[in-house]
Amino acid sequence: MGKPKPHTELRQLILSHFAQHTRPLSLKQLLNTIKPSDSNLKNSSVENSLHALVQEKLLCSKLLNNQHIYWPTQKPNDSSRRAEIDELDAKIQPLQSQFNSLQDRISATSLKLKELDSLLPTNELDSHIENLQKTKQTLLEQLKRLEGQNPISQEVKSNVEKVYKTCRDNWRKRKRLYLDIEEVFVENLGKAHFNSVKEDIGIEPDLTPFNEDATSKLLAASEKQYSNSAPSKKIFAK
Repeated sequence: MGKPKPHTELRQLILSHFAQHTRPLSLKQLLNTIKPSDSNLKNSSVENSLHALVQEKLLCSKLLNNQHIYWPTQKPNDSSRRAEIDELDAKIQPLQSQFNSLQDRISATSLKLKELDSLLPTNELDSHIENLQKTKQTLLEQLKRLEGQNPISQEVKSNVEKVYKTCRDNWRKRKRLYLDIEEVFVENLGKAHFNSVKEDIGIEPDLTPFNEDATSKLLAASEKQYSNSAPSKKIFAK
């Protein structure tokens, strides 16, 4: 049969078990934890050590359901620990500012990267420029072939003048009919009564002047431009 553990050694064993379990323990629970590793322990020795630790304020005790519950005393933070925490806080603040600054730079860089991703790569851009140059050359060649030519044929011009003359004659007829109707109504009913009747039956006077001079000038200018002048050759000098 082995010797019982000295008082100091037993105290350290109890404190180490509380530190490992980090929860309140009753005497029975503590004995069940300690005894499997040391069968020489006596219940009275463990209980006396617990009471001594409570007296020394290393453990706390409370009676619950007719048995005492024990747990380690929570040590308040000492001044040195508080100073260490304050020092760490002082170091964290500038690091947090640096972190926020880096986040802003990362966001700005990400936006620029997205813009770059949306652009054509160099090889595709060169190919696109080459295609534009070919299209430009094709258009210049077509322009050269049209140089000195009148794109408006005499047949098209005659058709336009014919349609214009028909529209002009029809407008003159409608104007004459309206003026005749207005004259008859005004002579028999008066001007004011005619205006009222005109609105009721929906007569449209259509008296907007038909600008014959302006239209004739436009046709003459168009003909002169395409028949007497050619495109400037300075376009093809570049």
